[in-house]
Amino acid sequence: SFLYPLSPEWYYSMPPESKRAVDEIYAITRRLAESGRVIGVIKRSMLQAIEAYAIFKGQLNPADARLVRDKYVLDWLMSPRSAWLYEDYTEGEDPAVLSRCLDRLIEEKAETSEDMKCILEEEKERFRAVREAFGIGNVDFRRAYIRAYADAPPFEVEYPASLDILEVAGKLLPFCNEATGLPFILDLIDHDIGVEENLMRAYIEEVHARALDKTLRRKELKSMFNPLNPEKDI
Repeated sequence: SFLYPLSPEWYYSMPPESKRAVDEIYAITRRLAESGRVIGVIKRSMLQAIEAYAIFKGQLNPADARLVRDKYVLDWLMSPRSAWLYEDYTEGEDPAVLSRCLDRLIEEKAETSEDMKCILEEEKERFRAVREAFGIGNVDFRRAYIRAYADAPPFEVEYPASLDILEVAGKLLPFCNEATGLPFILDLIDHDIGVEENLMRAYIEEVHARALDKTLRRKELKSMFNPLNPEKDI
């Protein structure tokens, strides 16, 4: 996906040569985002914005949150050849900010709307300050999920707001791999740089077998494992 920092402390503690490399990548990120012709695919999505937003709307008690990744939730809800936009669900709130809030809502046992609003505003300010510090505060990034096939998980994309992601999804869907649900180009790259295929497959099959012994249903098993590490058959 696009690269932008979430921790100034991490950046400022880096040696000079590492900072230069990161600065160059940030500059490329800005040029790509500002071109309005590029999307980023987030393969290992960690967002938990769906539960967080439900808490802010009063639809879920923080104590009842399950810390479920959005990718797992949407694997059950999305139909094939579809797209799901965060901005439609969160009413414009940044899902990265909401996801960051979830841990704090639970850890700090936020109960009142005032407590929750305070946490949200603090995280918004944190994200704004970091983005401004690294010169990308004027790039409006959005997030969405795209699903190509019923038997493959959806994948998260990040894109500049100037892009019509539904139009992009329509053009991208025919070029997705049935085995992983991802655009073929990503799987081709992984195929060239990945771990030896038979070794990884043997390990995955062993984990699957042990999980099935714990009475998990096949659909549950696929939903839990596919979003984390899709098995690649190209």
